[in-house]
Amino acid sequence: METSGAIRFAKILKKYDVMFFEEPDTPSPYLTKYIADEVDIPLAGGERIYGRWQFVPYFEEHSLQIIQPDLGNCGGFTEVKIPGHLVDAIVVVPNQPQLYGVPTSGFVSGRYIQDFSEEPEAMPLTERKVIARRALMEVESGYIGNVGVGICDGIGVVAKEEGVSEEFTLTVETGIVGGVSAQGIYFGASVNARAVVDMPSQFDFYDGGGLDISFLSFAEFDEEGNVNVHKFNGKIMGTGGFVDICQNSRKAVFAGTLKTGGLRERVEDGKIRIDQEGRFVKAVKRVPEITFNGKDAVRRGQEVLFITERAVFRLEEGGLVLTEVAPGMDLEKDIFSQMAFRPRVSENLKEMDPRLFRPEKMGVRQTQFHGNPHVR
Repeated sequence: METSGAIRFAKILKKYDVMFFEEPDTPSPYLTKYIADEVDIPLAGGERIYGRWQFVPYFEEHSLQIIQPDLGNCGGFTEVKIPGHLVDAIVVVPNQPQLYGVPTSGFVSGRYIQDFSEEPEAMPLTERKVIARRALMEVESGYIGNVGVGICDGIGVVAKEEGVSEEFTLTVETGIVGGVSAQGIYFGASVNARAVVDMPSQFDFYDGGGLDISFLSFAEFDEEGNVNVHKFNGKIMGTGGFVDICQNSRKAVFAGTLKTGGLRERVEDGKIRIDQEGRFVKAVKRVPEITFNGKDAVRRGQEVLFITERAVFRLEEGGLVLTEVAPGMDLEKDIFSQMAFRPRVSENLKEMDPRLFRPEKMGVRQTQFHGNPHVR
């Protein structure tokens, strides 16, 4: 609703003695102040205001009478601290969902610790699991990493299956430290988290170079190793925490399927089977917008990988280099012809680990997490 319409609507509502008018306009301290001066109904808002400092002008102008911070946006429950003597009432909502329609879970809130000693239910063997498994192979004992929303959210689940969750620590930008991250629309929560810190402190850790490795999804990438996640198909999606997370991580892993849009794949007989090719190319000649700068990463000596279900690329001086190919993939038909550029091919090109494509456990505890612990 635009400003003038919000004012007219508020004046109509006045005779109905409503308690408050929530988010009368796009969040803006100036527009909200203008509306507040024109109407007699208390204004409420805050779900789209990020961080405590963005609330300051609303407080200074007394433009919002009811504050409604969204814990997922404002920095977590540790960011919203209200002295008890300022609280007039607490509204208890029976059966309050904890996530998207999910009942409150003590395992997510930290009240209980889930026992992972029993055999966990295996993640279905799909292209998502293949990518998560290959990404896990980049982790060393003692690493501290970040896992982003999207195809990377299965890494913690795969680590749990392999019994190596305690060998390294995954974090989530919402403030989660450790545990097994939730997947899909429940991403941002975690089971058995070791700690939950406020989001600004989490990003201080990221910005200060605390990450050994980051796992982030790509929307599209180009031959120079540039990644675009914030504007594609004519839509501005925003960067979120992407830049902060990958910029100062010692190793950056970008993951996703090689193509998208109607793509249908299955993992069968130790190979990727493509039943229907995707309509949209994600490996483009030049990204229209740069969220991650490949040339800058090379200059800084950052290790960068691109992991797909069909191939693995490493960023080197001069651009991307194809280093691994999935079993059964035809280089020309399944990889090069599905990209808008032709990457250099490593002299040591090899087949992706066959364990990635088999239903049984990979056994990475024996092959990967042994020897001296990682020293930071």
